[in-house]
Amino acid sequence: MSVIAPNLEPDYFAATFARPPAWDTPTITVAPYVLAGDEILIRELRSGAADGPADLAGDTHFRYDGTITLDAVTASPTNFVVAPLLTGGASQNARYQTRIQTVTSVTKRIKFRFRAGGTQARFRISVGEPKAGIRGVRWVSKALPTFTGITAGSSYMVQLDFPVAASRLIQYEDSGGTGFGGAAVPSNVTLTRPVEPLNPLKVAFLGDSYSGGAANPPLGAGRMETSPNFIAKLLGATNWINYGIGGTGYIASPGTTFITRCADIVAYAPDIVIILGSRNDGNDAALSAAVASVMNALVSVPTVLVSGPSTAAYVVGNGYVKDAVLAANRTYLDGLATPWITTNDLFFEGDPASQIHPTFAGHQKIARGLYSAYKSIDTPVPIPPVVPTVGDTFNRADTAAGLGTSSLGQTWNTVGTGTSGIDTNAGYVYGPSTTVIFRTVSVGQAVGKYRLVIKTAGAAKNARAAFGYGGVDHNRIGGNGTNWMLERRVTGFSTINTDLGVAFASGDVCEWTWASDATLTITINGTQVFSAVVTENFTRTSMGLLGNSTTTDCRYDELLYTP
Repeated sequence: MSVIAPNLEPDYFAATFARPPAWDTPTITVAPYVLAGDEILIRELRSGAADGPADLAGDTHFRYDGTITLDAVTASPTNFVVAPLLTGGASQNARYQTRIQTVTSVTKRIKFRFRAGGTQARFRISVGEPKAGIRGVRWVSKALPTFTGITAGSSYMVQLDFPVAASRLIQYEDSGGTGFGGAAVPSNVTLTRPVEPLNPLKVAFLGDSYSGGAANPPLGAGRMETSPNFIAKLLGATNWINYGIGGTGYIASPGTTFITRCADIVAYAPDIVIILGSRNDGNDAALSAAVASVMNALVSVPTVLVSGPSTAAYVVGNGYVKDAVLAANRTYLDGLATPWITTNDLFFEGDPASQIHPTFAGHQKIARGLYSAYKSIDTPVPIPPVVPTVGDTFNRADTAAGLGTSSLGQTWNTVGTGTSGIDTNAGYVYGPSTTVIFRTVSVGQAVGKYRLVIKTAGAAKNARAAFGYGGVDHNRIGGNGTNWMLERRVTGFSTINTDLGVAFASGDVCEWTWASDATLTITINGTQVFSAVVTENFTRTSMGLLGNSTTTDCRYDELLYTP
């Protein structure tokens, strides 16, 4: 089979859409469904009969976000389930998107089984560490690879081959048109349903083809490459649904309008509804009443964010939408006041006069503009961080040479000398056998929140992390024989040692925040134990791990930083 490699546009959201590190990036292939000799097929759980819908809540192997059900495929009901059509989505084949997550035990290979709905296969794979949670998965690619040579109705496997064996949280995602039939792994590998995010955020998108998609990159964008996909990722949401259907609007109705989907959205009970569109309504004065009706239908939703037509030809229609939204006491994010896109971000469809749909880059600009506008308002819905910017959860096996590249893509640098580095073992990290050695990474700034989790305290209780590191000088926090300690070193000497008054123990979670006014606040297991202005080493922007000569006494479970 051939793979059409899409032309990726520049990444405007590097922190959120960075690829996984090289050791965690799989080679992806598609081949007809055949189990290898050492493989078993782990199936989705069904509700009731074997040919019933998937049991979304009770499945112990997979987690399903972004759909209300997965129904049995009519042509092969015992083998595959598929996401249903949206209300009014038949003309565009607009379906709920399939978003399936699982946590593997240590392995280098996993295959997802699917039943082809057409002659091409397009899907997105995301990879992360189980400790980082579902929001921590990273897209392997923004634009989806397209696999050709597919026979509609036949059974295939999406095979992921990783360079390194590890436990991983993997998300398989398609636009809903293919049947899902489980995952194949080596017989000694287990698949486990990921846990619910600590702060789950449910988001619904309502729109036209600007949400539903038109064409594929580099010109247009398929359903899984439109702006809602980028916005949801920026919001840290995994449980979200795209209710966009091409050709529709508040008024425009190829069988459905925005309001006909509102009952489904309300039943989904999202925290946020984001409405995009619609140029299909033109500059019709009837927009005022139609928008008001939609606002009234969504009155039970805590937060409704609305953006109108995205190009200048619809400035009058944009005004109608804006006025009706503000009259309903909802939030309007104006994409024309400071344009998010221009006609240069629309692609030609047959002739120069038919620039209608955004390019792949245009969808990213819409997402960036809307997210930036949302962040600038006072909103009652908290936006969780997507992933820590810098850090490690050590969920891999490194060699004795040292930590190498962190789980979030940074390079650990050795500071000092010794016969051994700081090495990982079974998901944690321990110190060197001789001499004091640091492993450091640059966080780019001092201001932000740090988190250190202790795997095992050990008899010497000397596990410590450094922050504000630069050369010899640094601050360090961790165990020092009995209690948690804060030490500040300048020119290589301890200038201030503060006993934090809390016994150092296995499983402790220490978090500290360094604010822009140099106020350092430390909490241990959720209780604040220190708050003071700490200017020592404030301009230094690296953090790291410190090991002493007692080797495995120094065990950390994770070290993370969030700006």
